[in-house]
Amino acid sequence: MLIQELEKRLANAERQAAIQVIRARPERKLSQVLEQVDGPRGQALGSVTLTELRESGAPPIVHVDGGPPVNLVLLDRAERARGMEFVGLVRRVFAEAPGWVAIGYLRARVGGPRWKLHHALRRLVGQGEVERTGATSGTRYRINTRPRG
Repeated sequence: MLIQELEKRLANAERQAAIQVIRARPERKLSQVLEQVDGPRGQALGSVTLTELRESGAPPIVHVDGGPPVNLVLLDRAERARGMEFVGLVRRVFAEAPGWVAIGYLRARVGGPRWKLHHALRRLVGQGEVERTGATSGTRYRINTRPRG
């Protein structure tokens, strides 16, 4: 009985993960998703209905730390963004941040290579939109709450 309950919960979790992954890339074609049905997670992918994809209107999220959940749609968009679009997405993450945050918090939410995030942070700090404190692994950032001027 315990094993059956465990199997049922694992199958449901796998289906929910499949829904999140599919929804995180809305530009993906249905044919690309269907190609994966024969793969190792095909049963979970094949069991997802279009109604489930349509009706779960909130952005897919995952919890990775003590802050707000990671929005997988924003993460995917940020990983593909460049220049000022990426800087804007970093700014959006700061708007939801619970105060001072480390680089790991930001990387979990915008992904991409380290240099890309550091470039955006230098720009935001230079413009006075973000404050920085500390050095090396102790560096923390937060949105600037003081009026600029």
